[in-house]
Amino acid sequence: MALVKKGSRLDWWVGRARSPVGGRCDCPQGIGRGMASHPVRHGLPYDYARGLMTRRFGDRATFAVEIGEVEPHQLRVVDLWAAGTRLTTEDNYAFLPYLIRVMRSSAAQVRRREVKPCPFPGRTPEEIFRLLHADDTEFREQSWFMQWGETVDNVSKYAYLDDDLVIIFAFWRPDHPFPDDLGKVFVARIPPEEFVSTVEEAADLLDAELVNVEPPR
Repeated sequence: MALVKKGSRLDWWVGRARSPVGGRCDCPQGIGRGMASHPVRHGLPYDYARGLMTRRFGDRATFAVEIGEVEPHQLRVVDLWAAGTRLTTEDNYAFLPYLIRVMRSSAAQVRRREVKPCPFPGRTPEEIFRLLHADDTEFREQSWFMQWGETVDNVSKYAYLDDDLVIIFAFWRPDHPFPDDLGKVFVARIPPEEFVSTVEEAADLLDAELVNVEPPR
């Protein structure tokens, strides 16, 4: 078994089950087709059918990017987690040229502290989400976050800075595969620099492997 450098964001894990903090990893849907995985804080689930590893950057309890199998036409299985909950429940097939670009854009936005401060000081994150979601003006749009395309368009997402980066989100589609999630507001808190490093490291890997797997033009 390959080893991961001590202190790295990655370590190995195999098997099947659920997230350690209540998020779901019900296979095969939880990780991608053919995946079987055990919930560990950081790790790499093994795809026994295909002999592939899923690489995880970050922590599911706060924010994580999990990179799975390579698909044709510049597609890749990519799962996103926040607050112990998988966001990519309906579509985890990402078009890499677009995803890499928007991931880097969000990382730069956080690194430069261009995320707005708390829009409603003194309110809970859940109240803030509902106030923003009820607003139909440009004020709400200032807090939009992680507009990363079809893989997460099943989730309404906002963010603000309150020392930590606070990501608040909710699932909105009536056919969401986990009905108990509907109506809930999920809250993830993560140090800004940790979000930046998680996203940039994942984007770097996707970028490098996109170059390696694409045929010469």
